[in-house]
Amino acid sequence: MDVDLAVQYFNKMVDEAIPPNMSAAIVPGKLNEISFPDNAASDTTKVAKATETVLNTAGGAELLNGATINNTFAFRMASIANSEYAISSLLPQIQSWVNHRLQLTVSDPCKVKFFPVTVYTKEQFKEELMTSGSNGLPVKLAYNTLNGFSEKDTMALNFLEEQVLHLGETLVPWSTSYTQSDNVGRPETPDSELTDSGDRTRDTAAE
Repeated sequence: MDVDLAVQYFNKMVDEAIPPNMSAAIVPGKLNEISFPDNAASDTTKVAKATETVLNTAGGAELLNGATINNTFAFRMASIANSEYAISSLLPQIQSWVNHRLQLTVSDPCKVKFFPVTVYTKEQFKEELMTSGSNGLPVKLAYNTLNGFSEKDTMALNFLEEQVLHLGETLVPWSTSYTQSDNVGRPETPDSELTDSGDRTRDTAAE
C-alpha cells in the first residue's frame, strides 16, 4: 500500500476512534510504553521521581521543577525565573516593533519603553527605583507608572495637589531614610562643655 494512502486512512481511523484531548502518531520504530494499570499511582510516582532527578541534577535544582518546591522562597525564585524567561525574548521584540511602527506613521514620534517587570518582580523593581530616586535620578514617573498611573495622570495629579490645593505645604511626609537630609545628625557640643582632650580632638579634625 502506498504510504500516503496509508496515512490518509490512518488519520481517518484515528479521528473516529480516539476521544478528544488525545493524539496518535505513526513512527518508524519501536515505542516504549508507559502503562497506567489499576495501581497507576506507582507509575506516576516513577515519572515524577525521574523528572525531579533529571532537573535537580542539571544545575538548576528546584527552580527547574516547580512541582517539587516546598518552601516560599524557592517558589518565589522559581516564579521570577519562569516569568523573566518568558518575557526576556518577547518583550524587546514588541518594543522594537512598536517604536518602528511609530517612526513610520508619526512625524514626530515618541519612544515607548516597556519595563521588564512581572507581578513577581514589580515590588523589587520599585525598590530599585526608590533607591535611584534617593540618589537624585529622575524616576518619579516610572515609579508611579508601576503604581498604575500613566505619566499624564501623574503630572495632572501633581499639578492638582501642588499648584491648586497646595497639599505639599499641609501634608508633610513622614521622616524616613528617603526624606531625611544628609545634614541631620547629633548637634555639635559647645566649646564650653568640651574637655581638654575633646578640644584637642576637634582642633586636630579641623586641621
